[in-house]
Order: sequence, then C-alpha cells, then structure tokens
Amino acid sequence: MLDHTDFAKIENLMKENIEFRNSVEKLMNYHTYVLSSISHELRTPLTLLKSSLQLIETKHPQVKDFKYWDLIQEDIKSLNDLLVEVTTHAKFTTLDYSQVNLDLLISKLVASYQVILSKKSYTISYRCMNQNYPTVTCDSLKIRQVLISLINNAIEALDKEGKVSIILSLENEYAKIEVIDNGCGIPSAYEDKIFELFVTTKKNGTGIGLSHAHKIITQHRGSITFSTRKDAGTSFTILLPINSSV
Repeated sequence: MLDHTDFAKIENLMKENIEFRNSVEKLMNYHTYVLSSISHELRTPLTLLKSSLQLIETKHPQVKDFKYWDLIQEDIKSLNDLLVEVTTHAKFTTLDYSQVNLDLLISKLVASYQVILSKKSYTISYRCMNQNYPTVTCDSLKIRQVLISLINNAIEALDKEGKVSIILSLENEYAKIEVIDNGCGIPSAYEDKIFELFVTTKKNGTGIGLSHAHKIITQHRGSITFSTRKDAGTSFTILLPINSSV
C-alpha cells in the first residue's frame, strides 16, 4: 500500500522528468480505461436485468409479495455500486487544492446527518476545539468524501442509543479530525488490514470505502489511524498538513 512518501516521490519525479510523467499518465489512463471498459460491460447486463425485473413487477404486481423480491433488487443495486466504487478507487486522481474552511465544511456535513438521524435513536455531534480555525490547503470534495465514508461506517456500527462525535482541533502544523463512535468496535482479526482493498467487517460491505479514504489522505501527505475496543467503539483520527505542498 502506498503511503504519503511514495506519493511525494511520484509527484516529484513527475515534476522533474517530463518523460516519466508522460509514461505514468499513459499507464494510469490505460489502467482506468481497462477498468472502465470492464465496468461498462458488467453494468450493461445488470441494467437489462433491472429493467426486466421492473417489467415483471409492472405486469405481475403480486410478485412484490415474493419473499426474496426486495433482496434481488438490493443485490443488483449493490453490484452496480461496487462497480462504480472499484472504477473510482482505481483512478490516480489529481487533487484540486484550495484554501478550505474545515470548520464550516464539517458543520454543514454534520447538520445534514442530524436531519437524517433525527428519525432514529442515534445522535451525531460536532465540536471545534479552536477559535478562528485556520484554513487548510486540501481538496474539499475529496476530504468531504472521506468524512462521509467514516461517518457512514460509524453509524453502521451503532446499536441502540448510539452516538457519533466529530472533533476538529490543531496538532502542531496539522489539522486533526476525529470521528468517534460508541459502536461494536472492529474485530481484532481485521485491525492490521482494515485499510486494504476489499477488506470489510460488514455483511454487505464492499471493502472499498476505508481503502479509498486512506488513499486520499496519503495523497494529501497526511495520515489516518484508528483505535478500537470491542463493544466500546472506534475512533478514527485524520492528520492533514495545514499548508500542503501543491
């Protein structure tokens, strides 16, 4: 698995050596093309299958009473989502750096989740530990994507009266984001490989979300770590350089 030093070396070589940069870009473009082609070929029969099921449901409404009808629909959606995630993860994306107000970004995201969770017995809270929090040089869309992945994982780990807490603070020259839940925790057998592609503790998980999150954070020359206790919860910690080198 690549870490932030690997990405830094690749970026420096690409800046210094035009021939190397062109070779890497060609390789990644071909890699993306192959995966996109495979994804397209697999999505086509899935789309036809979904259309056929919709036609059956229209002509024979009673089929919705079939015990496994909803499960079939859910499985098709899961397969389609998996194809999209695999293609997205494979891309060596260029980060779109800008000066980002993380405090505002997280506040808005948490507000959206509070609406979603208002009908459940779960709660989500956010706290910024510093006044006048500095802007951070990062890709706001990618960081938001990472936070959504971590929050979704946290919610899925919750039981009754579960809660998710997000804390933003400063640690030396880094922005520190903590996503904490009081859920079931990560089984010890998965702790050493939780960021590996296709590794998941969830019954219907794809094992892509955390791997993709790790990839995005390391591209920012940051780090993502976690601590966990069985039946006591998990805490993910992100460290992002406040002034990343673009």
